[in-house]
Amino acid sequence: MAWCRTKEINPKSPRPEEVAQFLADTFLKEGLAYSTILVQKSAVATFCGMKDDISSNFLVKQILKAIHNSKPPNFKSSVWDVKQVVYWLKQNPKDDSLFEIVRRTATILLLRSGRRLHDLTLLRNKEPYFTDTGREICLWPVFEAKTDNGSRRQSGRKLLPNEDSNLCPVKWIRLLIQATKERRTDKIDGHFFISIRGTPKPASRTMIVGWVRSVLKDARIEATPGSCRSAVASLAWLENRPIEEILERGNWTAAQTLMNHYCREINAQERDNGNYILDNFKPL
Repeated sequence: MAWCRTKEINPKSPRPEEVAQFLADTFLKEGLAYSTILVQKSAVATFCGMKDDISSNFLVKQILKAIHNSKPPNFKSSVWDVKQVVYWLKQNPKDDSLFEIVRRTATILLLRSGRRLHDLTLLRNKEPYFTDTGREICLWPVFEAKTDNGSRRQSGRKLLPNEDSNLCPVKWIRLLIQATKERRTDKIDGHFFISIRGTPKPASRTMIVGWVRSVLKDARIEATPGSCRSAVASLAWLENRPIEEILERGNWTAAQTLMNHYCREINAQERDNGNYILDNFKPL
């Protein structure tokens, strides 16, 4: 806003050429990293409602290319394609075993949000942390997330139906609650994920990691379950989703952390992946 005032430019409707000048001035005067410049470009485009005009403008592209070449970012290894796992979830036949239900539910929740594996242990299936309206399900985690503190708390999740039942979070959550009903005791009742073998107890992060790892393996993904966070963030960024949406979805505290460590090139594979998985999740 201050830059627009000094240049006598309308901050709500700048021309793409003026956005290019803003990016160049910001880089030269403040020495910001290329990833930060990209975040600023995305923020301006979202605020002004000019995402397509700004992203496709020749001068903007040339300025970004020059900034990139003058201070190339550190190399980051590529990450697997979320759509490869979505393809596996869609194509494999439905299995009503408890193992199949819990691993699919855990994986779908991770891929829809891009949050930490540990955050799945914070979910509950009782009010006030769980509500099922009949059409959508809302989940609020208990106060134990890595980023929780006195002034900030992880947001909840609103999960919407998907027309493909194999990808529908609402369907799988209901199946999980019903399938684990007989294993739930007064001591563990309320925990969303519980053990599926032996003495019933709240599911640990290690248990959930094992479930998600089995899905990645069957989908021919050679990566750790913890990489889901990076894969989801990278895909959302590649699809030009607003930075605010990405930050809220994954419960990120800083855009710079996201850009420096998690947004990577994707090893994409060509295939039809309709019923897209990111569209059935909304942070609360």
